[in-house]
Amino acid sequence: AETRFEHVLVRYAGSGDAGSVYSYSANLSFHDCEIEQGSSHGVYGYYSSILVERCHIHDNAAQGVYIRYGNSEVRDCEISANQNGIYVQGSAVTIEDNEITGNANYGVYYTAADVTPPLFGNTITGNAQALCVPFSALPDPADGNTLAPNTHDIIRLRGNSLTRSVVTVPG
Repeated sequence: AETRFEHVLVRYAGSGDAGSVYSYSANLSFHDCEIEQGSSHGVYGYYSSILVERCHIHDNAAQGVYIRYGNSEVRDCEISANQNGIYVQGSAVTIEDNEITGNANYGVYYTAADVTPPLFGNTITGNAQALCVPFSALPDPADGNTLAPNTHDIIRLRGNSLTRSVVTVPG
């Protein structure tokens, strides 16, 4: 069973490392929500499957979306002014069609070389750095991502298998 949140405003929430919205071993979905000004993470999923769709997640003290040990999806969201926009640990996350801007560190950050799909259709600009992702998540120019400008226009890669060809375009 899934718990579904629609048109919810979460403001000034969270405590310690718990996140404004915290899920442990559950299936949650967020649609058209705003999660802002939390004292730690905006959305924190731990051993959970989470869908975050058409949400505005901003001005949280830690990660905008933190996925830890769960396969999840983040789609069509605006994620800004957090420490990192999307932070992933031990998970496969589909990240597509988001605007991830103005975060203090990374737009998207993976802690390890998890096997995960490539990023698709995202605008990741105005962050300190755009990406730290596994090879499997490395987008091809045809995937429709905008990854610059950021303060440091570099992409950090974590080693794992790349099972497709990737074309790079000099910029």
